[in-house]
Amino acid sequence: MGTLKVGEHKLVFTREVNDRIADDSKFSAFVWKSLLRFNRGDWGDFDDKFAAGWALNDSITESLNAGILQGQVLAGYQFTNCYEECHRIVVWITRNVAEADGTQVITVLFPHEY
Repeated sequence: MGTLKVGEHKLVFTREVNDRIADDSKFSAFVWKSLLRFNRGDWGDFDDKFAAGWALNDSITESLNAGILQGQVLAGYQFTNCYEECHRIVVWITRNVAEADGTQVITVLFPHEY
């Protein structure tokens, strides 16, 4: 797991995301672009079709569309990888409301790691 301190925020990458960033410059650029979108309040690529693809129920879909789930901000971004064959890679970015010391933690992870 990689961790950076950025002002009042702690930025955390899960081991799988960190390894993929280290191995794939296009994926790395996608993650940093997604973090910029997240910072602007763009909660990503969640929509009813995307949520249905993850077999989420309506209440979870509404929470994802609002960018809020279980007291956290949650965003999802899709990366299309077409090196040899095309497939979609999704990353989620979460922000905990605050730690005890007031530091907010932003975590980048794959959906199966949630």
